[in-house]
Amino acid sequence: MSTTPPAAIDISKCYGPFRSESFLEVAAVLQALPEAQRVAKLQAWANDEALGFRDQVIELCRMLFEPKPGQNFRDPGSGVPVFVGLGDGGVIALVKLGAQWPREPIALVNDIPFKVVRGYSIAGAAPESAPSYLKYCLDETLWTAHRYAPSSAESLQKALDRLVRETAWPEPIEKVDPRLHDLGFLSDQIRPYEPPPLRVDSILVTTSTGGHRAFTNATGELKVDGQLAVEPSGGYRPYRYTITRQSVAGGPPKLLTQGEGRSDIADPFRVEQIRVPWPVPAAVVGDQVIFTLTDAKGAQMVQVLKVTGPSKVEIARPIAGQASANPTLEQVLPPATDKK
Repeated sequence: MSTTPPAAIDISKCYGPFRSESFLEVAAVLQALPEAQRVAKLQAWANDEALGFRDQVIELCRMLFEPKPGQNFRDPGSGVPVFVGLGDGGVIALVKLGAQWPREPIALVNDIPFKVVRGYSIAGAAPESAPSYLKYCLDETLWTAHRYAPSSAESLQKALDRLVRETAWPEPIEKVDPRLHDLGFLSDQIRPYEPPPLRVDSILVTTSTGGHRAFTNATGELKVDGQLAVEPSGGYRPYRYTITRQSVAGGPPKLLTQGEGRSDIADPFRVEQIRVPWPVPAAVVGDQVIFTLTDAKGAQMVQVLKVTGPSKVEIARPIAGQASANPTLEQVLPPATDKK
């Protein structure tokens, strides 16, 4: 009899702002794996410091494990927690909230996780590493008997309402919220996951003799419209790119360069740099330089630069017709000092 294999585990969906649904999905798939594979997957994420999934691994541990009978389930050594709703409260308020949320930095409400810590105050010692905390969980605790599963929007909202209603806040959350927006921090967690748009920090233009010039937009990033699908492996996101010149006179676009790459090692939603020859061969005012990035699943993103002078370009509207992040920005490329 055939069985359906577990779905691919996409830990990168847990990267960035906390989303309850993302953690439920990952936890459910992990629980469907044989124990040895489950442990191996958690250890791989915990040990890969370059990808920076420390917080995600620890939060998953707080969902997937529970204390042995008669023992405590110690919190990760991250420092003094800054709980939502703490406001200006002191030690008494801190203890009061901590007693209600023994799985800090998360709270489980109807088996739905919420992040209830905004951050940590650390004095001296470095936070405990993900491998260290995972080892503690494997050695000193038990796998939870709770079985996680994706939840409906209605179930997520009910859990959020219960968390807000039943928590014994040190002072009414409505009084704290105008200053710290804790209610918004919690309500955002039941929103659907949306991968951030891929960012291109700069385009490095190189002359035929090896000189380099870089330009970015006013915020230091060239925003590329659209977004790439998240790869199941998490972390790196492979892509292909082509750079073409579309003549103002019409005709088919001319390929300038093409290649493959993977997103930034520490940020799966970031492409640090793309190189393109400059000056653009045979380019005249009105021509367009078209950057097309395609991920492994065929999703595409397009950004268009318009040639406005011998050493000038501006970010134009993408071919798809959507407005770019800054369609009127003009970049002036100063004369380069070529490297001989």
